[in-house]
Amino acid sequence: MDAGYKTPRLTMGSRPLDLRHLRHFVALAETGNFHRAAERCFLTQSSLSRSIQSLESDLGIQLFRRQAKKVELSAAGRALYPQALSLLEQARRTEALMDDLKKGRNGVLRIAFLPSTTISILPELLRRFSAQTEDVSVALQEMTTDAQRQALLAGQIDVGLLRDLGTVPELQQCHLSTETWCLVLPEQHALLRNQRITPDILAQETLIVLRRELAPGAYDRLLSQLRVRHLDTCIRMELADSNGIFSAVAAGLGLGLVFSSLTALERPGIAFRPLADVQAESELHLAWRAGNEIHEPILAQFIAITTRWAAERT
Repeated sequence: MDAGYKTPRLTMGSRPLDLRHLRHFVALAETGNFHRAAERCFLTQSSLSRSIQSLESDLGIQLFRRQAKKVELSAAGRALYPQALSLLEQARRTEALMDDLKKGRNGVLRIAFLPSTTISILPELLRRFSAQTEDVSVALQEMTTDAQRQALLAGQIDVGLLRDLGTVPELQQCHLSTETWCLVLPEQHALLRNQRITPDILAQETLIVLRRELAPGAYDRLLSQLRVRHLDTCIRMELADSNGIFSAVAAGLGLGLVFSSLTALERPGIAFRPLADVQAESELHLAWRAGNEIHEPILAQFIAITTRWAAERT
């Protein structure tokens, strides 16, 4: 009857295969005895027998040959045994993975950031996060504030480090820092003699700023402050990143305006001075889709770490 037997497919129409039946099947296959298998599975013999009968009924094939004192696997049972072991091991690994994800020990956290946050904020947050998590991968992507807002709403990233987002009902925010504007000057520039530089002494200078899309709110406030002083016409160049501004200033093409966090950088050929009497601060925030932290333990952990770090700085 077993000749030419083909390995059965482990499906039961639209019904999922019951892993409990497979565990009972493996126990009986390895012990060859209903009594010992029932003890291993913490079942009565009658419960174990019903489980095996149910599995055989669902698969439509006899898995064991019953004898007086022992049972032996049929050809179908021998074919099923390694598949059952594989399925049970896969189920074990899946359960372990789900448990890790539930506890924030595994998975991927997608973080978007602005270039200015890579000086100190992002590295410190990543250092703290990696020290408190296991087997969590971080996917980093540089994005403008507007691009981050759209990506958060679309579910393309989990969390963003951005500026002056404003009120977006679907997003939650954690305030990280308030930054002012600083002037970037060539090393030998005459204005470096001044420890306090105000906008009124910049009327004859060429100014280089970051493009508006990088931080729209901060850009608009700065431009408004300059326009009041009739200095908006001094802006002759807008660049995509701070490195471009530093290079342009070092080459003598003008004076740069950047966020105060960037003054932590040491670059040959340039120096920094605060820009006084300009009320154009920029607010840096961590933002995420409201409610996601409830269902995403990894995200919740990163938010908690960031919140503690921000509180330490106040």
